[in-house]
Amino acid sequence: MQTDAILLEQYVVTRSAEAFREIVQRYAGLVFGTAMRVTSDPVMAEDVAQDCFFRFSQKADQVKGSLAGWLHQVALNQARRAMRTQTRRQRHEQAVEVKVSDTEESAIEWSDISPVVDDALAALPEELREPLVAHYLAGRSQEEVAGQLGIHQGTVSRRIDKGIEQVRDHLRSRGIVVPAVGVLATLLTNHAAEAAPTSLTTALGKMTLATTTAAGSTVAGITVSKLALVAGVAAIISVGAIYGPRLVTSNHASDNTINAGNRAMQHDAAQQGSFKEPRIVELQTIKLLGLQERFVNGQEDHEGIWKRFMDHIDQIKPHSVDGAFYGANFATESKQALDYLAGMAVGDVMDVPEGLTLREMPASHYAVFECTVGEIGATWQYILGQWLQTTPYDMPPMSAGKADFERYPPETGSADTVVRLHLAIEDKAKKIDVVLVDVPGMKVASCRMDGPNPEEKAHEKLQAWARKNGLLNEHKPYHFFGFNNPTGLDGQPHGYELWLPLDRDVPASDGIVIKNFEGAPFLARTMTMAEFITPGKGWDLLHPGLPWFSENDYVFAGEAFPFCLEETVFDPQVAGRQPEESSPIVLYMRLKKK
Repeated sequence: MQTDAILLEQYVVTRSAEAFREIVQRYAGLVFGTAMRVTSDPVMAEDVAQDCFFRFSQKADQVKGSLAGWLHQVALNQARRAMRTQTRRQRHEQAVEVKVSDTEESAIEWSDISPVVDDALAALPEELREPLVAHYLAGRSQEEVAGQLGIHQGTVSRRIDKGIEQVRDHLRSRGIVVPAVGVLATLLTNHAAEAAPTSLTTALGKMTLATTTAAGSTVAGITVSKLALVAGVAAIISVGAIYGPRLVTSNHASDNTINAGNRAMQHDAAQQGSFKEPRIVELQTIKLLGLQERFVNGQEDHEGIWKRFMDHIDQIKPHSVDGAFYGANFATESKQALDYLAGMAVGDVMDVPEGLTLREMPASHYAVFECTVGEIGATWQYILGQWLQTTPYDMPPMSAGKADFERYPPETGSADTVVRLHLAIEDKAKKIDVVLVDVPGMKVASCRMDGPNPEEKAHEKLQAWARKNGLLNEHKPYHFFGFNNPTGLDGQPHGYELWLPLDRDVPASDGIVIKNFEGAPFLARTMTMAEFITPGKGWDLLHPGLPWFSENDYVFAGEAFPFCLEETVFDPQVAGRQPEESSPIVLYMRLKKK
């Protein structure tokens, strides 16, 4: 199944009727259900849904974040506007207030929360709202949501748990008391996702034909039907060179607050979708001669610079070493701007023609991806949003002076032309300190919890038990070891098991179990909590693809249990506080001899 990002790119670039039809099929129910909950009127909800998809057809290039989240917000806004237009909003809210006033002492029903649940979802931060909307309103599995958002399934699970808690808090502020987060999750699962009525799908089918007529479609300022008639490389490159990779990095960063059991240890997430895996190559210094302009994020003019480049082609082409065209992004002192150079690779140039720039791309390792011109935007999104998160590579800092570039062949002439995207990379292992540690055998008090926020519950219960048994000295910090149990790798919600090492015999009680850990070798990495939650770090820095494994006699022991551990420090003097960003955490990955 194609990801939303690919479908969106296809529609924006080619006005594909198939892409639009697939998007409608996926999200017509979400849009209609949102409108229905706000308006309580099927006719009005259908009108809102049609208006929502018409707006999408006109503003698809303005979609930010996930497509499901964007459509939900547009549907909510349009439904609210429809209610205000017919002066029904005030009566509706009064009916809701009367209805929910008696819910605190009675069993909660879907009808109690339905009129206000979308407001609660809209109030969530984007990183929590997107997975909840996709999972509950669009009916996607957590695995599917992870694929759509380009993040790990463990991250999705944790965000959903946290989001449900905040939705429950919002409902409570509106006078609706949901007795437990599990009840709220069940109500959303059973009722939130709705199927679009036949009358709506029929109307939207007609809209597909009306909004995707190829004759008038335009891409990056060029009429699609005229692509084959536009001379030279300028027309084609203006279609493809949509993304400067370092300028869009922040739009595709993934949250790495993921627990041990849910890691991408299987190293196969990069196989998602139809993208081919890259070649890793080492290139020597490349000299480029061409036009250079500074692009500020959101103000790129690739079409313009390539058209101006063609005015100088007779001055540049005689120096070319391969006849190919290069679009290169160079870092600047500003994180919001890049120097973009449209040019050709050249040898020694004694005199640089006036108005042109000669610049070197320093030697570097590159990940080289092949795609068609029309797939460039979606491929950069895949590279930055998924591929980098599941490989042992990272982008060098801009201060390193490296350049990312696209190489267009000399015969570039259509949107099906195959081009090469070159991403400058470096091994993540070069930026981190990993050490081999023999974790000794130990007796531990163990607490395992399920449900929403199992980590917090396990800490609270184990610490309470430890205090009750006089194990926590108020002047001494204590080390805890945790891991996901169950792991959640089977698509089910993960649980969490927490260990407190014991230095004396203490009887099991209150649900706490005494266990013996036999000890094992681990690969360890120490970091701060701030690093742990930073995209591209956390558990992504510790995986079986690290070059460390090729230089040592160990492999990842993924069949062992537990195969990962998180070590945190608990200080009784600051009990009840969340870990500071500077607090240490040690991540352990279990090993065995080759």
